Amino acid sequence: MTTTDFGQQNNSLRINFTDSLRQSIFETADPQYNIRLNTISGSLLLGLFLYAGDSMIAVYPGSWNEWKQRKNFKTVFFKYDRVDKIELKKKKSFLRRSEKFMIAGSKERFHIFTSSVQEGGNDKRINFFISVKTGKFDIAMVGSQWQAKFKSLFHKNFYCIIVRSPEQMIRKATTILKNKNAMIGSIWFDSHGYFSRRHSSFQIGETEFSHQTLKDSMHAWPFVRLSAYTDPRTRVGIGSCYGGATYRLPAVENFEEERMNGDSLMISVGRLLNGAIVYGSESFVMSVPGMFGGGYKLAGGPPNKHFVDPVYKPVWENLGKWNCYDARADSFFQVNVISLNGNGSIRMKEQSYLSFKKNKKKQSKKLKSLKVGNYDIGSFFRETHF
Repeated sequence: MTTTDFGQQNNSLRINFTDSLRQSIFETADPQYNIRLNTISGSLLLGLFLYAGDSMIAVYPGSWNEWKQRKNFKTVFFKYDRVDKIELKKKKSFLRRSEKFMIAGSKERFHIFTSSVQEGGNDKRINFFISVKTGKFDIAMVGSQWQAKFKSLFHKNFYCIIVRSPEQMIRKATTILKNKNAMIGSIWFDSHGYFSRRHSSFQIGETEFSHQTLKDSMHAWPFVRLSAYTDPRTRVGIGSCYGGATYRLPAVENFEEERMNGDSLMISVGRLLNGAIVYGSESFVMSVPGMFGGGYKLAGGPPNKHFVDPVYKPVWENLGKWNCYDARADSFFQVNVISLNGNGSIRMKEQSYLSFKKNKKKQSKKLKSLKVGNYDIGSFFRETHF
């Protein structure tokens, strides 16, 4: 048994690990990021990011050149509760700009953040973009499908599946996973959000999934089937507007104030999918050109007049805000904007959407311009079943 001692200010920084564990991580890791780690006591650790677990992070305390020379420095293990801030920077490659991420916060956020950028172990992972084949032309849906199809041409482990039903989705996805002998890395459910239903939901074909419908085992079967290919390293994106909303919608005419229950929906999905990490938005999820560029394209709000009504006030107040449910830790918390990169992987951005002045200004302008009568409440009545 050996001991890694980082910093002398606090004995709780002393963590014991076996040499075999260190050697195993050193031999199997394929570092992609430089790391700059600040402790809560002010110490600084520079090195290469190797691995993130449920409660700690592993760092190689050397440079890229030293790693290439296979200098076997002792891997440093650091518990999240001693971390103040983490900054990761991906090494530049030919014709590719560097990526940089930074986060400060709770140990849950550190775990989700570091897990979202690591490739994980040696098992094969497939990313899916699940979208709906609509009967009529839907420019938003077709736009996202074309982008996903185009990106999948250049990434052999990324599949865009366009389906009419959950049965089709399961049949196509499981066939790919069986043939590839793979697990699901990221899966994104591309769907409209149905504000008129006054609760968080998403659809696969004509089938709605909400916190209520997933209570029925006969309705939840698609996720039970998918769970054979998911684990705590699987990331799930509920791609519908308001899919992770936790606020209460205001009372309107015959309709009382009502909670969206997006958190309950996310929790249900995460538990059904073997402890997967689930993301859902409090506000709009945009389908625009460049949505697979890893930026902030999924955040923002639509220009249509009917969205500028007081019934949408909670949505505009939560512009660009996302939630995360880590089923393994049974932890629900807010995270920065979620993005999709070119191979369909779900990533968390280093800054929140509203941290940019132009976005905060846009939000303020919309909130000031809300006007009663822009939204047709007839949609509420059309969704009411007697």
